[in-house]
Amino acid sequence: MAGNTISYSNAVQEIKDYLLVHDKVKDLLDDYLPAPTPGSNMEKMKQFFQSDKLSFIFKKDQVDQLFSTYTDANAIRIYFGLTSDSGTPEPTVIISACTITQDGSGNVTAAVNKSNTASGALAAKQYPRSLNPKSGYNQTNFDLIGDTL
Repeated sequence: MAGNTISYSNAVQEIKDYLLVHDKVKDLLDDYLPAPTPGSNMEKMKQFFQSDKLSFIFKKDQVDQLFSTYTDANAIRIYFGLTSDSGTPEPTVIISACTITQDGSGNVTAAVNKSNTASGALAAKQYPRSLNPKSGYNQTNFDLIGDTL
C-alpha cells in the first residue's frame, strides 16, 4: 500500500467510476426477466444494488475501541458485506482490528485479524447503516466535497 493519500480529483473519479459500474449492474438487474424468485440470490443482488448506498461513517470512539481492546493491533481491515437486518439486503462494512507486516517499501505483506482466543470473539465493528449519496448525484456529477448529510 505505497502512497497512503489520494488527490481530490482522483478520489472523485474513482467514486464516479464505482457509480458507473453500480448503475450499469442495476440497469441489467432491472431488465432481468423473469422477475427474481422471492428470497433468491438474484433478488438479494437486485435489492442490494437498488439500495443506492455509497458510504459509511466510522465514529472515532468505535474505531478507538478496536485499538484499546487489542493494543498490539496496528491497522484495521475493512470487509464489504450484505446485511438483511431491515429485511431488505443492503451493503454493510465490517471492520476488524489486525496486525500488519510491511516490507521495506511500506507494502503490506501480511495481515492477521485480532481475536480473543479465549472466547473466539473477533474484535470487529459493523456499520450496517450505509448512506446514500446526496440526492441527485450520479456517476456524472458526483462531488466528494459536496456530498454532505
